[in-house]
Order: sequence, then C-alpha cells, then structure tokens
Amino acid sequence: QMASLPRRGRIAAALTLVMIYLSFAWSSAALPLTGALNGNLRVVSLLLLVLELSVCIVGLDVFTGGLVGIARRRMGPESLVAASCLLSLLDAVVMAAAKPEGLGIPLSAVSAASMTAAIWGEYFGCKGLRTGFRVLSASKTLYTVTGETGITQDDVALLKSRRSVKGFIRRSEEADAGEYLYSVLTPILLAASLILGLLASVAHGHANAVVHCISMLCAAAATFSCTLCFALPFAVSAKKLFASGAAIAGWSGVRDIGRARHVVITDQDIFPRGTAEISRVRILEGAFTDKVISYTGSVIAASGCGLAAPFSELIRRNGYTISRVEGFEPHDGGGMTAVVNGETVCVGNTGFMNLMGIRLPQKLSTRSSVYTAINGSLVGIFTVEYKPVSSVQDALVLLLHSKLEPIFAIRDFNITPMMIKTKFKMPTDSFRFPAYAERYRISGAEPDGASRVAAVLAREGMGPLVDAAERGRRTYTGARAAAIVSAVGSVFGVLLLFLLCWLGAFESASASNVLIFMLLWLLPLILVVFGLER
Repeated sequence: QMASLPRRGRIAAALTLVMIYLSFAWSSAALPLTGALNGNLRVVSLLLLVLELSVCIVGLDVFTGGLVGIARRRMGPESLVAASCLLSLLDAVVMAAAKPEGLGIPLSAVSAASMTAAIWGEYFGCKGLRTGFRVLSASKTLYTVTGETGITQDDVALLKSRRSVKGFIRRSEEADAGEYLYSVLTPILLAASLILGLLASVAHGHANAVVHCISMLCAAAATFSCTLCFALPFAVSAKKLFASGAAIAGWSGVRDIGRARHVVITDQDIFPRGTAEISRVRILEGAFTDKVISYTGSVIAASGCGLAAPFSELIRRNGYTISRVEGFEPHDGGGMTAVVNGETVCVGNTGFMNLMGIRLPQKLSTRSSVYTAINGSLVGIFTVEYKPVSSVQDALVLLLHSKLEPIFAIRDFNITPMMIKTKFKMPTDSFRFPAYAERYRISGAEPDGASRVAAVLAREGMGPLVDAAERGRRTYTGARAAAIVSAVGSVFGVLLLFLLCWLGAFESASASNVLIFMLLWLLPLILVVFGLER
C-alpha cells in the first residue's frame, strides 16, 4: 500500500503545478500562455479537465473511497476531496461546452491540489504507522505505557509497565482527530455548498453559473490540510520516537497521552539496569559475612527498589540464599525495617541510621552507601556506585520544561533530589518526591483492566518514556489545533465564496485567488510540524 504512494504523490504534484500555472497565467498577463491557450476558455478548460482527470486517476483509491463514503453515508475528509474533484470535472466540461463569459476558469487546480494533499496524507499516515510497528519488532520484551486514573486524585497519570502490547495495532488504525471532526462536518459542508451555490446563482439570475458556483464552494470546503492535519504531525513524531525506541498507538494513543497530567518515574527509569553497582562491601568486626549479605539482600529484594538486582547478584555470586522477610516497612527517614529469621534488620542511608539511634563512625559515613544494622548494631556497609546516563539527563531536562508533572515514585532511599542534582548537574526544586509510603503505592500500581495501551517502549530508562510522553502531548495539542483550524477554514471558505458568488464578483473568486486563500490556511499545520521537528 505504501510503496507506490510517494511516486503517485510526485506525479500528482507535477500535474497540479501545471494546473496552478495555468490558473495564475489566466488571471495575470505577467505569465505567458502560448498558442490556443492564450485567451481561449474552451481549450484551457479541456486541458484542465484532462490534467485533473489524470490526478484523480493517480489518486483513484482516494477518489473512489471518498465517493463510496458519500454513498454509504460514512463521510470524511476524503469525501470532500472526491466531491470537489467530481464537481470541478463537471464544471470544466460545462465551461468547455458553453463558454460562459465573466466566470473565469474552473477551479480544477484547487481540487487537484486537495487530491494531491490527500495522496500525501495517505502516505504520511502509512509512514507513521510503519515506523511505529517497527518498534514492536525491535525487542521481544517491550514496556507499555497506559493512562491511569487511580494513581493521583483526579488527573490521568502515565504508567509504564510490562503489560501485553495486545491491541496496539488496532488502536493505531482508529480514526484520528481530523476524521472524527470531518465525519460530522462533511455532510453539512456538502449540503451547504449545494444549497448556497444554487442560491447564489439561480436567485440572482446566473443560471449558467450553477455548476461553477457549487464547484467553487465545494473546492473551498476541501482544505489542503483536512487530510494532513494528523497524518503529517504523527509521521514526524513517529520518526523522532523511533530513534529513542518508542512508538505511540496512533491518534488514540496520542489522545491518551495528551490528556495525562502526570508521568510516574521509578528507580529503573533514573538508573537503568547495570548503572547501579556495589563497588565495595565492608563487614564490621564480629558480624558474619554470609548473614549480613543475605539479610541485607533479602530486605532490599523485598523492597523492590532498583538495588534489588545488584544485591541479588551479590548473593548469587557468593553462593548465599535469600531469606524470608516478614513485617517489611518503609520509612520516610530513608530506609526500611523488617524481621528476618526472628531478628530485626534495619537497612538505609546515613540519615535513617541516625534516626534509628544507630551510631555511625564519621569516617564511614558516605552519601551513596547502604548501611545494615541487626538488632540495633551496625554490621555492614555497602558502597554503591551510581553511573548517570546521558539519555536520562536529557529526559530530566525535558521534564523541567514540560507541562507534565513527574511523580518520582522511587524506592531507592539513596536517590534523593540532592543526589539527582549532584549526579545529573541540574536543579530539582520543581520535582515531586512523595512520602515513601506513597511512593511504594504508586510504583506498585498495576494498569487497570479497562485501560488500553497508549505507547510501547523498546528500551529501558527514562529517555523513551519521557520522549513518548512529551512528544505525544505536543502531537495531541498540535494535531487537534490543526484539525480545528482546518475545519474553520472549510466553513469560512464556503461562506466567503458564497458571498463573492452572491455579489457576482467572479473575478475576485478566481482560481488563483482561491489557491492563495487555501495555501494560507495550510500555514498553521506547517507551524505545528516545524514545532515537532525541533
């Protein structure tokens, strides 16, 4: 489906450019027309008829699909384009046969430009989908992003999980914002074009201009952006997201992300697997090494924090075993307590140990260490080395300037705002770190059974998650604005052309002027795409 679209789009664009030249040359003496084309309405109309018919054949799937949509009463932007082309073809036939004076030439160039835009809209839509589907095949273990309502009080929060990606493809193919909007607007615009066209011509004694007036109004209704308002921004965003290992499920996924106000950040997002390592283990005098390592690793594993993997690896490498943990409880002081084999175990940072009344030698106190106390006595110190990743730093910078509010549901007591500020060299005053009990609740949340996949991530870390969240939000805002502007342009175009036809100002409603008018309404979409490219 996609392979032939660029070639067809280029052919349609080349034919349309010839028609645009004819339209401007007919209105201006500055552009030359040679031979029979110079001032001969019949010849120019027949040439426009042949060229527009060629464009319709190149975009035959769009043309027939739009007409079938009208017949089945399931109209969309393609239906507007098809109706515009059909009426312009009919207008060219009437112009060539009757040669009415004072009406100008058919607006074939306008309709052909709308068809060309529709072909490229089909291409960009397919390109965005193909880029997203490639992410699905990039990794066997994918993360999913869903919009959940139970995490915060009122707003939607984006949650990353290991949920199945089932439904991603189906959601990607659902109707987008422009299709939703024009499914309602197209029947109204077509009816308005017919009624107002008859009113502006017959009611004013211009019976010979009936087809011309109706075709002009319908051509103005089929704005160039009506088939591009989501496809083009989505293709741009999909390409950018692919580079970071993320994909969004079409308009439905973009909408879910765009409505979210928070994004949940966990331990593995800040320091992905392999970036936190135990660089040194110190067992204090009188303590048993196997007991200290086993107890500490067991409590850390029970907490589910980002240090669980390196401590589990430490236990496995030394041939020890994970012990059963009871009465686990996180503390806001920066640590956790539990009962292991009937003994009370405290694991935490320097501040937590001081809070629990466990004395630490000054020379052994460091900011990135894990301290273990059994029955109130310090028994072990584990120095952890955290390696910052540039992609995480970029994501944190992006969050600083984003309207999304991150919720740092981090269980690792060493990862504090001060630590992030030091490691990643950036301010963290605006970042929200909930109380530890709240962090455990949020980070342990599972996707609701009714929630649907909004995006997939093929890589670990914070980069793909934040990139998908921010680009999805910007695509949602931009595509929705572009669709609304396009719809306003359609309505305004019909009303403006009706007024000109009503006044008999057909020279002002020339093909060249209407082309300029239509191109101006394309500017907002170009600005949206430019913003997404940055």
